[in-house]
Amino acid sequence: MSFELLRPQDATLLHAQDARAPLQIGALALFDAGPLRAEDGSLRIADLRAHIASRLTGAPRFRQRLVEPALGLGPAVWVDDPAFDVAHHVRVAALPRPGHRAGLRDLVARLVEQPLDPARPLWEIWVVEGVEGDRVAVIPKVSHVMADGMALLDVVLRMLDLSPDAPRSPDVPPSPGALASAEAPVPSEAAAPSDSRVPSEAAGTAAAPIGPVLPVRLSLLARATVARSRRQVAIGMGAIGQLRHPGRVVATGVGLARAAVRARPAPASPINRPVGRRRDMTWSRQPMAALQAVKRSQGVSLNDVVLAAVAGAAGSVLGAPGPAERPPRPRVLVPVSIHGPSPHAEVENRFSLLLADLPVGIDDPLERLRHVHAEMVRRKRSAETSLGALLLAASDLVPGWLIRLIAPTVLGRQPVVNLVVTNLPGTDQPLYLLGSQLREAYPFVTVIGNIALIVGVVSYGDSLGVGITVDPDVVDDVDAFAGALDRAFAELVAAAGGDDPGQARLDDRG
Repeated sequence: MSFELLRPQDATLLHAQDARAPLQIGALALFDAGPLRAEDGSLRIADLRAHIASRLTGAPRFRQRLVEPALGLGPAVWVDDPAFDVAHHVRVAALPRPGHRAGLRDLVARLVEQPLDPARPLWEIWVVEGVEGDRVAVIPKVSHVMADGMALLDVVLRMLDLSPDAPRSPDVPPSPGALASAEAPVPSEAAAPSDSRVPSEAAGTAAAPIGPVLPVRLSLLARATVARSRRQVAIGMGAIGQLRHPGRVVATGVGLARAAVRARPAPASPINRPVGRRRDMTWSRQPMAALQAVKRSQGVSLNDVVLAAVAGAAGSVLGAPGPAERPPRPRVLVPVSIHGPSPHAEVENRFSLLLADLPVGIDDPLERLRHVHAEMVRRKRSAETSLGALLLAASDLVPGWLIRLIAPTVLGRQPVVNLVVTNLPGTDQPLYLLGSQLREAYPFVTVIGNIALIVGVVSYGDSLGVGITVDPDVVDDVDAFAGALDRAFAELVAAAGGDDPGQARLDDRG
């Protein structure tokens, strides 16, 4: 049996996640419904499945399942799934009429809560009919063990075209399920998918056993262990090679030490309590042209603009300080992509971590933006991203069973981070799926440990899509935060000489 060893970063995420609330990333994408319907008005599910299968031919990870030897005694590996069927992964649901935002929001939350089936490749795409405005929602979801946001974005872009009249995908022999009719509508009382194939909550995303044949399992364990040992030796030889440059080693060591010292505790916050299994998500669109004008006029990055808006909204969930107290400076974790410059990102995790303190309590939005910019410049010049990369590669330095034993407790009580903000660069070109135009896109990342609030943004067309994911049992009023974030974006635009604050948003949240 052929296999591919998990990269260290993927393995660390596998061992660190909570099986009851696994790490998952994805997006909510809204398309015009018309071109996705057949002449009789039904959804073109067979065409969609065949199209998606054809576009995944260059991403073999989507046809592989995760296997971890029994009892976690060896490294986890990817193996080809001989029973792969695209119909198990491209699924259909329908919103109860009239398909308002509230029903869609409830559906997305339930999808985010549900673990993926560990016996199959760790991804799903839900196609949701009945969304108001004559829209179809497409909701891709993958295990974070499988890919990061940049890799997922690249795979999604492979499925889309730059023209509604793009030639059809090359013919791919469809799996038996690809020609099946659409699945049953979502029960109206639950507004969530109901499918016997969805694993129970206790199943989590633990890797599935490879089968009952003991010699095969032992052989795979031995070969995977040897492969990881070779990788560890290569890492050690690389470190020895660096000793020929003592000045570089000393500088890196000093930088890492300073970064570790600076990682002091974040301020106490009511949103930093251990998360459970429930999830909620909301979203909004921000005007891209106006935000780009802020970026250019102030000489900052778009990511700085996003973080400044988050800083302006953070007080709505962190609590107000007492009259004699200084406002706390919440700590934000910002993932930093380290994917190579190749046209297609690798379908794996290649990111590091950067910490920054948000300037809460500064009323002037442009002054707040300048503080964010200065903080990000200082952090990027430090060795903190190197420290983050080392932490994420821990599985090659620490046994996986030990990470799995201690990680849930450590993450549930970690004192360094209050919230996460992740920013994905998209495209300003219109994109199409089987001739249907993509109208809106919003990312989501499941919360973990005691980090109960994550903000994700992606640029598309004339807007910046903002997705906010929370544990509603910890952040009990995500709508208050979302409204404060909308206002903070609008105030930045107005202060920089853009539109009136009341007109800066493309549309109001429902």
